[in-house]
Amino acid sequence: MKISEEKVIEYVVGHKSLLQRNRLEELFDTFSKVYRGSLADYLLTRTAMPLFSFMGKLPDYFMFNSEDITSLVIPGNIKQIGRNAFKDSAIETLKLEDGVEILGVGCFEGCKNLKAVDLADTITAIPNDCFRGCVNLTKVFLPDNIRTIGADAFFGCDNVEIVANYRAKDKIRAKKSDYEFLKQHLKFTHND
Repeated sequence: MKISEEKVIEYVVGHKSLLQRNRLEELFDTFSKVYRGSLADYLLTRTAMPLFSFMGKLPDYFMFNSEDITSLVIPGNIKQIGRNAFKDSAIETLKLEDGVEILGVGCFEGCKNLKAVDLADTITAIPNDCFRGCVNLTKVFLPDNIRTIGADAFFGCDNVEIVANYRAKDKIRAKKSDYEFLKQHLKFTHND
């Protein structure tokens, strides 16, 4: 659900002291989670604010239902991506730079346009429902440091190829219920 740009501006003006003090995580926390995608769209596309420079974490529902952003690079100073941060957004491509460490449960759930994700080497776990319902996701390269894949992490991603370095083969743990899916879609390669 999107709200008008006027309402977003009204909200931002009403909370400009948080902006002036670069307390952007608090700005998002005070905004309803249903409308956070509208706030992110506005700040990322209509202002010159270096939004990510002032954040260490992307809050829960950060770009929930966002319609304006289709490609994004998350810099390494963002250590954590919150629960459902990009849920149901229009994002198509996403790069997480090294430094990002934690993905929240369902952080990309329902991103039907998502085609490609470049995960940071600093990520060690794919959480539950991470890519659930990303029906157009075709390839995910797992960093060498991945140790666990959560339940239903790739549920509904029937055309995805999950590529991992073969040396990590014995180190990756997943729920037994996801074993058949991973067996079919997980491809190990030798990367020297």
